[in-house]
Amino acid sequence: MLFNKIAYNQPTSIDLINRAEGYQNTLRGNNRVNTQAALARKLGISKARLTQIMNLLKLAPEIKSYIRKLDDQELLHFFNEKRLRPIASIQDEKTQIIEFKKIKKACRGVFRSKIARN
Repeated sequence: MLFNKIAYNQPTSIDLINRAEGYQNTLRGNNRVNTQAALARKLGISKARLTQIMNLLKLAPEIKSYIRKLDDQELLHFFNEKRLRPIASIQDEKTQIIEFKKIKKACRGVFRSKIARN
């Protein structure tokens, strides 16, 4: 299988989207942390890394919903942050969905039976 050599110790896209939503709530709440820079310092990560995670919130709701419904670990790791970040940088949701469908189509050969279920 294509992904046998990959260590799955990285957070999934679902994990990162959930973190981003939590970070967003923290920034919107009545906390002492009211900027991304302050939150990044508190979390012990760079502001650039925090921005990368937060940008996943820019994914179209349809894409986030699809990712959240995945229950297969290999598929979750296929649709990883590295593949989703360029899509999240597209401002138009329809174009995001078109690009996401291209990724889904590209992975069908590897995960033929798994993609059909999702």
